[in-house]
Amino acid sequence: EIKYKDIPKYPSINRDFAIIVDKNIKSSDIIRTIKKVGGKVLTTVEIFDVYTGDNVNSDSKSLAFNLVFQDLNRTLVDEEVTLLFNNILNETANVYKGTLRTK
Repeated sequence: EIKYKDIPKYPSINRDFAIIVDKNIKSSDIIRTIKKVGGKVLTTVEIFDVYTGDNVNSDSKSLAFNLVFQDLNRTLVDEEVTLLFNNILNETANVYKGTLRTK
């Protein structure tokens, strides 16, 4: 039996961020938090980089995430995605005592 998904009619919006957290924190826990805050319009969460080294303390690691927001029934507006994205940043920073990586 062949299964398929229709190609989405509405565009997606991608956002990336990197957060520095304690090296003992599991990335799966952070992903779970991101998905909870992002709700149903957050369709994909992927880690694309794990970094330790320069500009990161030896007891920390930097995790970089790619987030994809999409609604199958309408076009999302930038303001609502920005609000969700900022909520995700705040929640991950608060729960995991992380800081956004800028370099």
